[in-house]
Amino acid sequence: KTDLVNELVEEEIILYEARRIRLKVSEDEVSAEEEVLRKDYGDETFRDTISERYGSIDKWKEEIRRKLLIQKMMERVTSGGVVTDEAALKYYKEHIRDYYRPPEVRARMIVVGSYFEARKIRKRLNAANFAVVAEETSLGPENKAGGDLGFFARGEMPKEFEAVVFRLGPGEISPVVKTDYGYHIFLVEAKRKAAKEDFAFVKKKIIEHIRADEADRVFSEWIREQKKISKIEIRRELL
Repeated sequence: KTDLVNELVEEEIILYEARRIRLKVSEDEVSAEEEVLRKDYGDETFRDTISERYGSIDKWKEEIRRKLLIQKMMERVTSGGVVTDEAALKYYKEHIRDYYRPPEVRARMIVVGSYFEARKIRKRLNAANFAVVAEETSLGPENKAGGDLGFFARGEMPKEFEAVVFRLGPGEISPVVKTDYGYHIFLVEAKRKAAKEDFAFVKKKIIEHIRADEADRVFSEWIREQKKISKIEIRRELL
């Protein structure tokens, strides 16, 4: 309850400041939000949902204006920060461990409930037909994708899986492997060596990350100052 009250107080402070500086939300902006939701829901579902949650389209539009005004004010408070390439490169060097990709393997898997069935399937398997057989026989949810587990590194799959697939080469099929989940057969499709992601490849993400962190810091500082100069009364006995 206290967290909810704090959130409501902050929203009112943001709205007060937005109105004080005469920040506006246009009808076009509200209409754009409405258009997106109508496309997502469909006209009939959209109307029913709005009626159920807000009572009328006008009340919904008022809520949308409120949210858009809060968003605009927050963007105004946090805008202006420029992240230079130098700052991004500095972050990259300081967090270089985050940009190393460990050795990975891409594998397909067939899992069934009995050893007899697994042995029977294993005898007719080859690299070319593995995906088709996986789709026909495997009990795992990835069977629709031909048993494809995608690329994974050590520590991302059960140890019994890793003990087998990291020993195999591309195109090789494992013997039947028993685990707590059933009886498995693996095909290794590809392997990737450990590699470092180049700065050019991750620069955009780093800049976005730094910008988001800075926006959070600036906004937290701003709202803290606004609370200091605002008259706020919270009747905690009613919470």
